[in-house]
Amino acid sequence: MPRGKFQCLLPGTTLRVALALTTLLLQPAGAWQAAAADASPNRSQAKSEAAEPPVPSLRPVEPTDIAGLTGCDASCGPHEGAACEDCTDPCGCCCGASWLLSLDAVFLRRSDADDRTLITDQGQAVELLNVTGLNFDHELAPRISLIRQRRCANDPCLDCCLDWEITYFGLDSWSSSATPQPLTSAVAIGPGGLALPSSAPGAPISASYGTDLDSIEFNLRRNVNDCLTLLAGLRWIELGDDLSLDDLSAQENLYNVDTNNHLYGFQLGADASIWRCGCRFYLDSFLRAGIYYNRADQSTSVPALTALAPNFIDRISDQDDHTAFVGEVGLRGVYRLTDGLALRGGYQVMWIEGVALAPDQLPATNMLAPGSAVLDTSGSLFFHGALVGVEATW
Repeated sequence: MPRGKFQCLLPGTTLRVALALTTLLLQPAGAWQAAAADASPNRSQAKSEAAEPPVPSLRPVEPTDIAGLTGCDASCGPHEGAACEDCTDPCGCCCGASWLLSLDAVFLRRSDADDRTLITDQGQAVELLNVTGLNFDHELAPRISLIRQRRCANDPCLDCCLDWEITYFGLDSWSSSATPQPLTSAVAIGPGGLALPSSAPGAPISASYGTDLDSIEFNLRRNVNDCLTLLAGLRWIELGDDLSLDDLSAQENLYNVDTNNHLYGFQLGADASIWRCGCRFYLDSFLRAGIYYNRADQSTSVPALTALAPNFIDRISDQDDHTAFVGEVGLRGVYRLTDGLALRGGYQVMWIEGVALAPDQLPATNMLAPGSAVLDTSGSLFFHGALVGVEATW
């Protein structure tokens, strides 16, 4: 990181610029140099006949010269009197590799589900519970990232070789529940609007709503300058959503809806420095966006209908393939304690569009024999929250 005070501004982006940057990201450094040579204006005959500059007395340090090491994995220590900075080819030797490990705790919140009645009172004909009333409190989610960075001899801000990064983010068993007290007799509104009364007058019905999220991504990274790193990579996301209603008096399940989304996709992104003050504190940001193939499925069961066969069915499922979108953005403040250790805190937002959520399957499912189910993948979710963490470099 350069020392001193400076400020970096993020460039505006368009689709054309994003595609151009992706091409630039994946080009080898030699291609950049060749393009620059082709773009140079023709020089005069006098200049072309000018004497060539003197050849340096110290030859470039070739990666294969370093015992047992090749390519950008080589250490560029002194070799036959030549130091790393003496390498005339910026990509002829690399000053070794460094690792950056970051561990964050994200105090995550989830957006509410769409409006849908879950429990009513049979005698008073009033709504006792809506799915929007099942609010998800803050939950602690880990975010772990490991980056391997490699720098060139003559320019530490230029990546001769692509860096790589692997990141995990997610949490399991995140749930919200509620048990409203009925005025007379509680009724659960099930799949297809099916009314499922409690076993006895005054017996409460409990609703539970849960979400699981797991994300793993692998990215290739290239530094553009001191302030901007572009990346491209693959990401896998598992999103599960579950809704269950239970008769507490009879200790039995009235119905359960379970959905699963298996997302596989390609993403583009950037890490950018926004502001730096001195050499210890700075602000940075990150952006990820990608299109995903979503292999989604849902399973609905209504145990109370088992005794009503063959007029009703007690279980039905469906699956389908759809396209989904995932975007993520975050802002972090970092305070460096030492050269190898820093504390950081910030805020992040994750948006998932085009997924199957459990409450959305209720109107699309019919348990009347022979039964039917249409998988609804129009759901969207926002995950957001503050984060605190530590990063180590070695």
